[in-house]
Amino acid sequence: MLDPDIQALVEMGDTIGAIGLQQQRHGGSVLAARKTIEDARWALTQKRGAALDASGSEIDELLRRGEKLEAIKRHREQHGVSLQEAKEAIDARAAALASAPASAGTVVVDAELAAALRGDQKIAAIKRYRELYGVGLKDAKDAVEAIMAGGAAPPAPVRAPDPTTSLQPELDRLIAADQKIMAIKHYRTITGVGLKEAKDFVEARSRDLAALAEAKDRAAAGLQPELDRLIAANQKIMAIKHYRIVTNVGLKEAKDAVEARMAELAELAR
Repeated sequence: MLDPDIQALVEMGDTIGAIGLQQQRHGGSVLAARKTIEDARWALTQKRGAALDASGSEIDELLRRGEKLEAIKRHREQHGVSLQEAKEAIDARAAALASAPASAGTVVVDAELAAALRGDQKIAAIKRYRELYGVGLKDAKDAVEAIMAGGAAPPAPVRAPDPTTSLQPELDRLIAADQKIMAIKHYRTITGVGLKEAKDFVEARSRDLAALAEAKDRAAAGLQPELDRLIAANQKIMAIKHYRIVTNVGLKEAKDAVEARMAELAELAR
């Protein structure tokens, strides 16, 4: 159980601030604090995702049509969360829909699986179900037959991340090294998803990282002169505000960065 204010930082999406406060209060290494916060963040996305769009409107309809990537994109637009958080929330919502009672209608949340079912391709549907959920042949067969009979499939398992393996740092490293195939393989190993879904995610993550790098370059070009001017004018609050606007970071991170820059400028002035 996290401290209430650390949990609040997690809920606001301030992962860096939450990790710093967790380590400050409870000690241990940065890696241990990060794992605690990542676990809490993942649990939060699962909780939110399972109840997401419970009114059955836009996101549920996208999932029913098998348009998972569009649902992830729409969730990000609505809530301003990261790609990983959006994916986890939508995965949880998809699992909740898949286990809905038969009276609510059969729900198929994967386009390839839906196509196999529509074409009465039972073997292909079973194969795809196994790829999606990593279940055995019998479980997949039972689920597909239940869907084809017009009932609800047994709840598909929702995977938690392997606590001994970290997805994002290694994924981002492989993308940065232009090792796309290895990145896709790594993503599949950690999440257990199919090839197409892993490929789509890695490509989306590559675009996000490229956009982030470009934004950081632009921010760096416009940050320093005005920041230093505000510090020199002893306008610390305005300097923090300027830093947040340019870099889009949280309050604590901006405050720490400005104070570090103030100390650096003071040292240079000696």
